[in-house]
Amino acid sequence: MKHDMQKQTGITMIGMAVLLAILAVIVLIALKLTPIYIDSYKINAVMKDVVNERTEDGSRLSKEDIRKRLERRFDIEDVSSVSAEDFDINADKGKTSVSVQYEVRRPVAFNIDVVVKFDKKAEAGN
Repeated sequence: MKHDMQKQTGITMIGMAVLLAILAVIVLIALKLTPIYIDSYKINAVMKDVVNERTEDGSRLSKEDIRKRLERRFDIEDVSSVSAEDFDINADKGKTSVSVQYEVRRPVAFNIDVVVKFDKKAEAGN
């Protein structure tokens, strides 16, 4: 007896389950990383804005004023990854720089965490 079956193509049920499991892990990690990077972009934007701000008389802000404005903006932007005390602020020779190094750790599943490190700097001159 001769079998003339056409060649079967497609994915098996086990193959589909493995594929869905891999996609689920990728989606889970993406969902955990997205808020971390959104906060990172907010922090970067706040740093650039604050370092370029001036007082009413047109002079650069003092270190204390920069810290106060960073803290206020982080409250407005709902950033909790860093605080104003985490920033290094340098003002010399007409240049102001604000920098921060921090890491964010978020649990993914069970005892597996995602750790993301950031090193950001914003500068403004005269």
